[in-house]
Formats: sequence, C-alpha cells, structure tokens
Amino acid sequence: MIKKLKKKIKHFVDVRVKLLKHQQNLNEQTAFDYNQITQLFKEDHFIPFSGWSISPSTILHVLNDISINKKKNILEFGSGASTFYIAKLLKVLRVDAVFFSVESDEGWTQELEKLLKLYGLKEYVTIIYAPLSEVPEPISHREQQLWYDTNILENSLKNISNIDLVLVDGPSGRSSPYARFSAIPFLKEKLSESC
Repeated sequence: MIKKLKKKIKHFVDVRVKLLKHQQNLNEQTAFDYNQITQLFKEDHFIPFSGWSISPSTILHVLNDISINKKKNILEFGSGASTFYIAKLLKVLRVDAVFFSVESDEGWTQELEKLLKLYGLKEYVTIIYAPLSEVPEPISHREQQLWYDTNILENSLKNISNIDLVLVDGPSGRSSPYARFSAIPFLKEKLSESC
C-alpha cells in the first residue's frame, strides 16, 4: 500500500514538475521574443499590450515572415501592438510594401492615428475604420451575425490585389459567434498564391 502511494505521489510530482518546466520554457521564449521585437524601437516608446493583444511570439513570427518572404501587400484585421511593430519594421527595413489595418472601434482608431503620427509611422500603415455591421450571407458562418462593414472594406481595398499576408486578430470574439470567419471568404479573390 505504501509503495502504491509513493508511486502515485512520485507520478503526481513528476507531472507537475514537467508542466512547470514547460511553462517556464514558454515564459522564457515569450520574454526573448518580446526583447526581439522591442529592438525595433530604440527610442522611448510605449506600445500598448492588452489581454486581447496577440503574443510577442506571434508578432515576431509575422515580422520574420514579412522580412524573409518579402511580403508586399499586408492586411491586418484588428489593430494593436502588431500594427506598430509591422509599420516600424517596414520603416526600418525600408520595405516597399502596402499595409492596411482594419479596426472597428472608432475611439481606438483615433488613438492609433495619434500614436502612429507620434512615432513617425503614419506613412507606413493605412488604418481603415470599419464598424461592425450585419455580415452578408455569402461570407458568414453558422450563427455569425457581425463583421466589419464590407462596403467600407470594398471601397478601401478596391485597388489592392495580390495580398500576400493576412493577419486575422479581429474583430473581438465577443462580438459574434465565428466573428473572424469572414476574412478569407471576403478576400478570396484578392489573395496571392503565396498568401
């Protein structure tokens, strides 16, 4: 009986230690990735991160993709920390690319515009304010109700084709079931083969 109890306790401790080591590795990787992306901003800055922000690891992955694969037409749904880092990368590397970021919150759109101007990044990204509205049937999924205003998006993106990077980080999942589904059906005619 004591041997079985010791074996169970050992197994429990081993599993917990393994989980803690895994979490520690994730934390170290996140810290490393954050350090990497903040190298883009040598001057004093504050890039807002929230609980809704994509992780530094994801941002670093996107920046690497832009740099290594020479992405030229970039579209982001949901503006935030990634917007600043992508725009800064385009500026630092002098990449000849077009970058659009779609945002549904008018107040945040205005704040973004101010911060982008403050950091000298306004010319590297076009913010498209597109409030949430009823999603058209052809690009909706199941009980999805809302997505970005497609009329505004169609007008803003009418001269863009061959989009080779799409980052879908919006709208908020609280807005509607399957809130982010519509991005690819909406864009299917505008995507490059390498997207």
